[in-house]
Amino acid sequence: MTALCVGPESTTNTMTTSINPLQRLFAELGAVITVGGLYINLFEIRFVELTTLQLWLVSLLAGLAFLWGYHGIDESDHTHSALVKHRVLLPGSRAGKDAFKQLAKRIPSLDYVVKFFEENRSRQQALRVVDDFVTIAFDELAMDESLRPSVDEIDQMADTISTDTTHLKRDGYRLLAESVFANEPDEQRYIRLILVLCREYIKADDTLETGETIHDLQSGISRALSASGCDFEQWNDTAEKLLAAYGTAYDAIHHDEPLSSDPLDGTPAEPPKEYYDDFLEYFLPFRDRNALSEELVATIIDVVDRGELDQSAVARDVEQKIQIERKRVRDELNTRDAYLLLSLDAGLSKSSSGNARERVYNRFPDHIQFGRTKNKNDVSALPEDIYLTTDVIFTDRDYEGPNDFLENVTELIPDDELDGGLVSAYELKVETPAYEPSKEAARKHLPQWTRDSVNAIEFLETGDSSRAVTEVAIDNLLGKKIRVRDLLAAIPVNVFVDAPPNQREVVDAAYEDVKEELGVGELYDWGKFDVDDIAPLLIETDTDRNGERVATNEEWEEIAEQMIESARECERAARS
Repeated sequence: MTALCVGPESTTNTMTTSINPLQRLFAELGAVITVGGLYINLFEIRFVELTTLQLWLVSLLAGLAFLWGYHGIDESDHTHSALVKHRVLLPGSRAGKDAFKQLAKRIPSLDYVVKFFEENRSRQQALRVVDDFVTIAFDELAMDESLRPSVDEIDQMADTISTDTTHLKRDGYRLLAESVFANEPDEQRYIRLILVLCREYIKADDTLETGETIHDLQSGISRALSASGCDFEQWNDTAEKLLAAYGTAYDAIHHDEPLSSDPLDGTPAEPPKEYYDDFLEYFLPFRDRNALSEELVATIIDVVDRGELDQSAVARDVEQKIQIERKRVRDELNTRDAYLLLSLDAGLSKSSSGNARERVYNRFPDHIQFGRTKNKNDVSALPEDIYLTTDVIFTDRDYEGPNDFLENVTELIPDDELDGGLVSAYELKVETPAYEPSKEAARKHLPQWTRDSVNAIEFLETGDSSRAVTEVAIDNLLGKKIRVRDLLAAIPVNVFVDAPPNQREVVDAAYEDVKEELGVGELYDWGKFDVDDIAPLLIETDTDRNGERVATNEEWEEIAEQMIESARECERAARS
């Protein structure tokens, strides 16, 4: 078996099996600058004398460089605008800030000024989160005015957010709801939080000014639903009250129409259950939709991630939108800072009895822990009985460096757990990694448990696996640019077949011919047929093969039944 190798030395070299988008970007920019220089040289200011042949030669080379760069970026997992923003403008801005900070450290008074402005900026960001929450809750959704916080309370809440949590609205709004609606029963507090998050979701573009995506808002809604005790399947009182409030505030949430009274006291235009489908379509993450089984969700995400959607016009449109969104999400993830965290008896290992590990991981959810690692290097002078807990953490905000990051980590570890232990942090830079073979090839020929290891390695690039990026892209698009019905309709039914590999090969080989024979246009069409319509076509394909048949007639009938039932399950899910 071919080994998959990723070494430290590969983190700064050019990829051997994929495109370096930064090189292609610089080729584009170089070509544009060259052509611009030629124009100025010809018609504005004559710098050098060039013959006609030399002009044509330089123009040709510039054109080739531009095409090489443009098509390379187009084939990579990046968009041009995001690449310029995240690989040129933002790094340049950070480099300038870092240089100024280094200068400030040499001058105490200037260092104080820099830190003062940084703290003030952090507080202003937190204050914007508080102001947005108050505006939505009381100005747009007309919640009980007696609950509106005073100016002093708003300042106090901004201080809390700037020190105790991230500036993400998903987390900040939760803390604000706990504070602003502290005297309300838990059920009402969570309903109010959900309505505010729903309104924020509708107002948001692909990315909020806080840097989070609408997928983050969806996860916040999902967490609040879980904490509230809302149960749509059993249709309990909380579900009734939530959808009644949502129905009352529907026009305010979706169409900016003002409310005249608190939505929790109002009566919706339709019965609460009538708003259930709409609420699910817009606001719940794809994975959390009750009508979808865990197996069905996993299969759909895998199919989309592998680019194996059906070939209908609707499917091609869905796939194109998802791939564009995947590129955008990956570009955003590539800008996050990563840190290597090594700890010894500091409460972060799985065997620790305290809650430090849970607090750190809740604060930094995008992490991977490799467990406690024993020194096994015979060459090293270190004794073998040294164990370190190793974590790689991706952050959702910028830190000045390892010291600043570590300070935030240790604030989450109680003194009694940190005493006698050690925690150290190192900034990671993972750029243009090399794989041999490629990740795609490895996933095809390696066993499942090894493929999971490939996903862990890929996590080191962005803080998320390819599959996770696909899931985020789906969540960002559903309800806004893609309907659940269209997404499910684009799934080829043969991916749901649970059969031995040789039988799956026959199903896959026969798939397009069977589709054409039956006149199938989308996934749901398979649910209209009977076993007797599909099984004979599969049997015919099996019989026409060279060699022995791979399945009996009864087995092909069972497979046909799987295809029909899977299509019907998806159609039920699309309607609910």
